Amino acid sequence: MMNDTSMKAWFLSLPFFTSPDLGPTVGLNPYQWEGPNGWTDMNAQTIVACAVDESEARQMAADIDCGIWLESNYAACIPFAVCQKDWKPGVICVEWGSAENE
Repeated sequence: MMNDTSMKAWFLSLPFFTSPDLGPTVGLNPYQWEGPNGWTDMNAQTIVACAVDESEARQMAADIDCGIWLESNYAACIPFAVCQKDWKPGVICVEWGSAENE
């Protein structure tokens, strides 16, 4: 896919992990997710992707982590900026969980 001015940067987050300053969360606890590949605290907690639409951003997130990102009742997906002309579609950054020994 070629980049165009309609691509947006999407912020994907598991609401259970959002800042308490944002108020009450509406998403389900990811520890209760029973989807494919499983989700643990070592998986991603937030992801930023440059994509044409929400569906594409969610799929990119699922491709690098697990299917929880496809489910809106677990993962929020909010556009927050227009991607620069020279940006290619894809994941821009990821906040991964941590291992118990870190």
